[in-house]
Parts: sequence; structure tokens; C-alpha cells
Amino acid sequence: MNNSIIQKVNNHISEMYKFNDPSAKQLMIEVKDSNIPLSVKVELIQKLRHASDKISGKWTNASQLMGRKKY
Repeated sequence: MNNSIIQKVNNHISEMYKFNDPSAKQLMIEVKDSNIPLSVKVELIQKLRHASDKISGKWTNASQLMGRKKY
């Protein structure tokens, strides 16, 4: 398996948090075009998207989505 792309994604995520920059589109395209198995591609894209959503403030906890309204 191509460990360099995995390492690149992990380094990019740490830089995203360090510089508070939610942009991950270019690396997502690079992951898509790589020759790693599909399951690994999906996992890496999900990690990038989750980090991007957390930094940009779009991420919502699942318990908040599943909770019912309290009247």
C-alpha cells in the first residue's frame, strides 16, 4: 500500500489545525487519483472532510442531531 499518501494526509490535517485553515480540496483530489484501495481512499477523504468541518465550524455532534427537542 502507498503509505506516502496516508502520511501526507495526516501531515496536512495537523497543518490544517495548526494554521486554522479548512481547505482540503487539492489533497482530496490527489487521494482520489491515487492507486490505493477504495476503502482506504474513503477513510482518508472522511478524515479530511471531518477535520475541515471541525475547523470551519460546520461539524455537529451526532448526539445533537439525534436528540429530541426538550419543551
